[in-house]
Amino acid sequence: MLLLFIGIIFIAVAQMPTTYESVSKHYRVHSEISLAHAQETAQKMDAFFDLYNSYFHFDSGSLTTKLNVKIFNSKEGYDKYLSAIIGQTKNSFVYLQYSKAEKSELVGYAQNDEYFDVYLLRHGFIQFLKSFITNPPRWIQRGFAVYFENSSYDQENNFAVFRENLNWLNLLKEIIQNSIEYYEDEEKVLIPLPSFLNPDNYTSENQKEIFYAEAWGVITFLANSENNDYNRILWDSIRLLKKDASLEENEQILKKYILTWTNEHLLFSDYISFINSMKTFPELVRDGISFYSQEDFESAENTFIQALVLNANHELPYYYLGLIHYKRKDYSLAEYYYQSALMLGSDPALIYYALGLNAFADDRLNEAESYLIEASTASPEVYGEKTKDILERIKTLKVDNSSGE
Repeated sequence: MLLLFIGIIFIAVAQMPTTYESVSKHYRVHSEISLAHAQETAQKMDAFFDLYNSYFHFDSGSLTTKLNVKIFNSKEGYDKYLSAIIGQTKNSFVYLQYSKAEKSELVGYAQNDEYFDVYLLRHGFIQFLKSFITNPPRWIQRGFAVYFENSSYDQENNFAVFRENLNWLNLLKEIIQNSIEYYEDEEKVLIPLPSFLNPDNYTSENQKEIFYAEAWGVITFLANSENNDYNRILWDSIRLLKKDASLEENEQILKKYILTWTNEHLLFSDYISFINSMKTFPELVRDGISFYSQEDFESAENTFIQALVLNANHELPYYYLGLIHYKRKDYSLAEYYYQSALMLGSDPALIYYALGLNAFADDRLNEAESYLIEASTASPEVYGEKTKDILERIKTLKVDNSSGE
């Protein structure tokens, strides 16, 4: 019987996944995936920590312990762990906060790299904030969590790159429009500022989507407004947070400060104007195409560059920037943008045709011929006739050049 018991224990231990540990400047990461994954995650979290703290300026030396991160190699293992601790499962990561800082931990699981980093950024911020302020106001916690979540990690240079998150913009614009039109459905209008700053449980949970959108909008507005008084509201709000105050106390402190410091109606008006002036990537691309069609190349260029700030991996702005510089006879820069569009998945036949015209205009006849043949081969029904005449002209010019020599 004893041997059987020992055998059962041996089998159970043998079936337990191996956990790899990596310790960095601010974090202790345990990962079931691999040692390399634990090390990379620890490096990412340090970079994200620095990004968060570039806004909050907390004293990192006040932390009494490393921040714990636990990553499971499957959703099944993650669910079992959470079920044993909190009696439920989660569809994303979760920060488990305890009275003892050394027990608190950010818990997640392996998945697609893109979503993994989004969850790390969002819930990693919650861990960061609560490590310094035990009960932060909900609008600061949720607003900043989604404000940061579109950022990325530059592995080569080992730092976090902030990227604006506009995923909530369309919803917030819709909510604002409903509010201006006095829409009667309270589920689709802005939460009044006093209630937003210190929400009851119904507002916080039953109007969660609106609260998140509004919190993202408020953080974005206060952080990026050209009015320094609004910037000051955000930085002073962070400064006024009390580490060991209750949630109610911290929210009331900021509510009193903000409502005393500002003219609520002017703040609302400036906030609405700011949000409505913001544009998503598709809106910027549409505007850029419109400017280009009107031959307003300067406005088109500025608009497409703004679009690339939001999404540097979409081919369309690069293609139109190529067209703009072709029109300006800056053929080297036009080629760079065309090649970038091609690398990002633009229609090869379209780009080869554009490259051919660009090379021809720059008197690079051999390259022009090669590109135009590629375009015609890739899509003969579209570019066969289009390239025929210019290819004949190239042949003639090459003969004339040869004769001239």
